[in-house]
Order: sequence, then C-alpha cells, then structure tokens
Amino acid sequence: MANQRISYRAIKPGTRGRVAVEVNVLNEGKTAWTPEGASLVGPARQSLTGLTLWSLDPIPPGSMGRLVVEVDATESESRGPFTLKLWDEQGHAGVVLEGVTFP
Repeated sequence: MANQRISYRAIKPGTRGRVAVEVNVLNEGKTAWTPEGASLVGPARQSLTGLTLWSLDPIPPGSMGRLVVEVDATESESRGPFTLKLWDEQGHAGVVLEGVTFP
C-alpha cells in the first residue's frame, strides 16, 4: 500500500529533462518485498519509457520503504495524470497508484 507520494520535475521548458515520483510503500505481506520493475501509464494509455527504479533494500513485512521512479521526458510527455505500477521479481503486482502528476 502506498500512503504518500511526492513528484518532481527538472525540465527546462522546450527540452528533455527528468521527472520523478517518490513513494512510501507499506509491505502488508508476510515476506520481504523487493520491487523489480515499474511503469508510468498516461491518460492516453501511453507509457513513459526508460524508467529507473531506485530502491535501496527489500521492504520487510509490516515496514515502510521509500521508492523513487525517475524518467527522461519532455514537459508535454509528462503531462498526467499517470498510473504508477510496481511489481516484484516474479512479476506480481505490488503497488498500483493512480493520479500521479508532475509539477
């Protein structure tokens, strides 16, 4: 379960730059959870490509973990809202977070 998110934009108008979303995730499972992949799907069902997922350690059961998803995008490509999806190494969905926007 994701209970907090913060989004960032480092883009000079008219150029490519970086957008990122930071998410605090609560592992409600019985085993440690390690995110392996992520996607950001936009309003027209387009996915931003070339995402980088930053996660330092597996998230133990009952604990919170901080994740950051970062991607190169122009200002027009990063207009939302987006749906953030995170999954583990087996491909099981861990988090689906709707309404992600970038400033």
